[in-house]
Amino acid sequence: SWKPSSAPATSRCSPSPPISPGAGELKRGANWPPFRLPVSRRKNAIRVRTYQNLTNLTLNLSRKTGSVSNMATISAHTHKRFLSGDDLSPTFIFLLALAVLVLVTAVDALTPFELGFSAFYVLPVLIATWGIGMSRGLAFAVLCACCWYCLDLASGRPLSHEFYRAWDTFNHLLSYSLIAIITGNLKKAFLREHELREDRDRALQNVKELEGLLPVCAWCKKVRDDDGYWQELEAYIKPRTKASFSHGICPNCADEFQQGPAAEA
Repeated sequence: SWKPSSAPATSRCSPSPPISPGAGELKRGANWPPFRLPVSRRKNAIRVRTYQNLTNLTLNLSRKTGSVSNMATISAHTHKRFLSGDDLSPTFIFLLALAVLVLVTAVDALTPFELGFSAFYVLPVLIATWGIGMSRGLAFAVLCACCWYCLDLASGRPLSHEFYRAWDTFNHLLSYSLIAIITGNLKKAFLREHELREDRDRALQNVKELEGLLPVCAWCKKVRDDDGYWQELEAYIKPRTKASFSHGICPNCADEFQQGPAAEA
């Protein structure tokens, strides 16, 4: 025969009995906390979390700005090396200037003496001066003047006296030498301008770093750098400026230091 159970029957729709939260639920912040933090401690936790978010955002922005500035510095350095001819070897530049001189001399030799090519002898002088140096440019100026003299002598140009040929050769030599000197000075000015521009960019970069938002610890006053390491204030500022530090003690700290042993006694 059927007998009813002593335990009360529960329907499927009846509410389940309350279950006390476990340790995992306490860590996840369940609705049944055994205690509540004071208002002051909760506010401090929110402030610390907000401060950490701000410092992380500042660190990311500073890294991005640093990468952009590094890319600009690299591109400017590459542009300087390309214009100054530092990427090419001196031997290659010498051979290039010599090849241009041979080409100009061959064209001048194949054309009649009425058609002058004296102005094109400037090209190897410019290449040698800008790529190798002023001394090499002056050497090519003498070489170009000698080539012009030999071609003019072999062309059979009628002259009343040989002095006029020598005078024309001296004029060509003087012109090529002046061009070499002017080009060498222009290159020196160009390199000097790039050095000053790089110094100015580095100085402006340091000023931007010091003017930005610095993450400073509110307790120990340490500064966090771009790599995420905490440094002393002196160690952070000294490599970025020309300032030097001298430590001392202020009157208030001196009074507190003197009153400390007396209070303990």
